[in-house]
Amino acid sequence: MLHQHAVVCRVLQLMNLTDSRLTQNGCEKLDLAILSFFEQFRKIYVGDQVQKSSKVCGKM
Repeated sequence: MLHQHAVVCRVLQLMNLTDSRLTQNGCEKLDLAILSFFEQFRKIYVGDQVQKSSKVCGKM
């Protein structure tokens, strides 16, 4: 579990770094990779049922 925690911390650090250094155009591939990481994280640690029952996610 400690290894996964380190990976999540690195991804969050990367998000902060890219937010502060990239222009408004950003890097689409990097953005998609981060989104993909958090989608997988949600499936593993949160589960699919949360998204299905949440009205907030539907509005997003």
